[in-house]
Amino acid sequence: MIDLLPEARKLAFRQWEELFTKSSQEYHFNVEIHGVGLSFKLKNQPLLAALQSYFPKSWIRSEKQKIFIEWIAPPPQESESEWDEIEDPHCFFEDQFVWQRDFFVKKVSPFHLQLICYEKIEDGFYNFLRYLLPEKLLEINKILFHSSCVVFNESTPALFFGPSGAGKTTMASFFDKESILGDDMTLLTVSDHKIQVEAATVGQRFFNHDQIGQQYHLKNLYWLVQSQELSCQPIQAHRMQYLLSSVTGLFWQKLSPVQINQIFTLLNKIQTLTQIQFLHFTKNKEVVAYVRSIPSSL
Repeated sequence: MIDLLPEARKLAFRQWEELFTKSSQEYHFNVEIHGVGLSFKLKNQPLLAALQSYFPKSWIRSEKQKIFIEWIAPPPQESESEWDEIEDPHCFFEDQFVWQRDFFVKKVSPFHLQLICYEKIEDGFYNFLRYLLPEKLLEINKILFHSSCVVFNESTPALFFGPSGAGKTTMASFFDKESILGDDMTLLTVSDHKIQVEAATVGQRFFNHDQIGQQYHLKNLYWLVQSQELSCQPIQAHRMQYLLSSVTGLFWQKLSPVQINQIFTLLNKIQTLTQIQFLHFTKNKEVVAYVRSIPSSL
């Protein structure tokens, strides 16, 4: 696969060691994201300032974290666009290397990564986080879910999931911005007694900084079905299938049998501890009052 990369990527691959040793200037940034600690080594002071501004101050740490990441920009080239000339959005794996269309990573060890992408808080960085974090979060019983989620009545969350185009983002947009935890991805923390939901903040925009880090007891999950009328019915069969289709960010071909078993264990707990329902809805704001009126039997 490396042979098929654009020339700029091949150049980085051939000069990897030199690229990561030629500059002596260093800046360090430590952050803990949902319990996963990352320590960045940077060559760029403006990037340090951007990271400090991007992450909530409560997540920033003074001490070195478990996972060490050296981050540099792509090597100079005649055409900047050449670095991004990969149309396929999927991640690719070969030996120690992982790449997507806007980042390139070498796994020096399980806890030491070398990252090449543009030194900006943009898609390359976001996609790197979405590659790195889901498997680490799984280790601490957290699952990223392809869904939107809102909080109403001060502390009652409703999570909306379904296939692409089902209306997850549309549904979130009907609610006040201050109540939106996420319009595309949310984080579930699974224990033996309850499911907690919070804003994923894994390479995505923050709707309400006051919500970041806040966890809410999740009782209702809604599989969205666009319809001409409003109705809600419990899903009686194939609930695991619906849940599996919305687990996001994990590369199943790379997971061990132990990790796969853990995913099914967590999803089984979600089935036991929450109500999973079909929500037939019309694409207008009257659905807000309807969702607020749905009781939880849990």
